[in-house]
Amino acid sequence: METYEIEVLEKADEDVRRLGRYIAVDLKNPSAAERMTEKIWDEVERLSKNPY
Repeated sequence: METYEIEVLEKADEDVRRLGRYIAVDLKNPSAAERMTEKIWDEVERLSKNPY
């Protein structure tokens, strides 16, 4: 299976980290923050295998 390189911009990475901090700290739910950020990065990885 062909894979594609996904380039994550620094701004996007920063946004995901900021979202994780917001959920963990402001909403006081660190486990949800971890799940959410993992889900985002899993989907980015999935794009490399199926970009359509």
